[in-house]
Amino acid sequence: MARPRFEEFVERTDTSEPVVAARLRELTADGLLEKFPYQEPGQRTRSGYRLTEKGSDLLPCWWQ
Repeated sequence: MARPRFEEFVERTDTSEPVVAARLRELTADGLLEKFPYQEPGQRTRSGYRLTEKGSDLLPCWWQ
């Protein structure tokens, strides 16, 4: 399963990079997302994000 990457958050939300970076830091600090490194062949290491258990606990609230 593909994990969202910073660039995808920027593109999907049509939000500026500084705003997306600030929100991702907040969500990570609050324990809703976790940041993990990934590297595509021949590229530098970058960060991806995945929902934590704490974050997934909020999904039922979000869908109601």
